[in-house]
Amino acid sequence: MSDNTSLMPYLVTFIGGLVSGLIGPLVLAWRKDKSEEKNKRREKYEQFVTTLYENDHWIKTISRIKIEKSGETELPPPHAKLEALLHVYFPDLDETISHLIRAVDRYLAMIHIKEVQMRSTTRPLSAQDQEDLNNSEREYSRSLVECLDILRQYAKKEFPINKTNESSKGTNRISNY
Repeated sequence: MSDNTSLMPYLVTFIGGLVSGLIGPLVLAWRKDKSEEKNKRREKYEQFVTTLYENDHWIKTISRIKIEKSGETELPPPHAKLEALLHVYFPDLDETISHLIRAVDRYLAMIHIKEVQMRSTTRPLSAQDQEDLNNSEREYSRSLVECLDILRQYAKKEFPINKTNESSKGTNRISNY
């Protein structure tokens, strides 16, 4: 009986080594995949927000071209990129972006209406027409700010800043001395 008990530590060590040798790499690979997936989502989120700003720039450029006759070159709208990122990576933000898109559509429609009006009368916009355009632009801007606020809260929830990473990047150098 003493021979069986003396083998037990070796048997436990062998089984432990075997399990850690087989399961350890699987767990490491799983954690690596999860980390890569999170980093990819973070990169796509950056692209998503950047595309919102590109869209804002595009809308303001359209306004200058159509209303102010700025002579700038009209670029293609970034809507397709925004829609693709939204539906593939962030479908839970669809309602937030839909609200913004409706404001964009109303503002673009107002720009078009005022452009046609200016072309047909060959006169600049009246004070009332300019006020209508300004109100539409303010509504769009307000929707954009609301959308960006919601996206900031979303980013804080989805991509929290790891405090240990923050200090290792040197953000708090004085306390490290």
